[in-house]
Amino acid sequence: MPECGRLAQHAQVSLLPTAYPRLALLIYALLFALSGGRALAQGSPAAEAASPGAEAASPGAILYREEFVNLELWTHERFPKIEKASSYRVDTVDGAPALAASAAASASYLLFSQVYSLRQYPLLRWRWRVDGVYVKAGAHKAVDDFPLRIFLLFEFEPEKASIMDRLSYGLAKSVYGAYPPHSSLSYVWDSHGAVGRILISPYTDKDRDFVLRSGTALTGLWLDESVNVLEDYIKAFGREPPDRVTLAIMADADDTGESASSYLRFIEIGAP
Repeated sequence: MPECGRLAQHAQVSLLPTAYPRLALLIYALLFALSGGRALAQGSPAAEAASPGAEAASPGAILYREEFVNLELWTHERFPKIEKASSYRVDTVDGAPALAASAAASASYLLFSQVYSLRQYPLLRWRWRVDGVYVKAGAHKAVDDFPLRIFLLFEFEPEKASIMDRLSYGLAKSVYGAYPPHSSLSYVWDSHGAVGRILISPYTDKDRDFVLRSGTALTGLWLDESVNVLEDYIKAFGREPPDRVTLAIMADADDTGESASSYLRFIEIGAP
């Protein structure tokens, strides 16, 4: 909703959501997941159960496919200190339903209401169209904006954490009522960076941005993406991720003050 990047040298309670929008996304995302989120399972719109510890998914199994006919499994979350929210709506684009995301000197995000097992379902596929990029964007706090990003938010696992992390995350839990996310990985359409580059968030070193597309050469075109989140996490962080994960979608332009429109035709969670 990104992750408290070592939460600024393990001082995460000083990084209040009102002051750090990217951190707020991560804190609010986990709060939502723990209080109202549900694991994808039988009876949900998913194909199979996805609770950690369950049997391995069948090869090629699709856990869930969101085609944006409605937004019943998503909530629009705002940042308290950012006056203007981005726009997310279901629309008909090129003859079919799509999520239309628009940012204009704004920031907010859509949060998926489900959690699932990354090890069972490491693949993520989607089709997107970005109609423009930002002139002033860059990987530093002043202009940390992307026209569209797909977030994976990973739950903190206290039983696997270091003593220092258990202390710092426990302190955050005492303030917020739940653990902040352990880390996040997002796939972004960058303005200028090289495709394949992995950016460390200017807000936290527990957030990585994977530059999947960049520049204007392919703007305005529908493009299909397929990523292995498990492999990309290991590449980005150099270690295995927590198993439980959820999704968020964000279009933001609060730093640059510019505007952009983007679209998602579908998102699909699946097994290899």
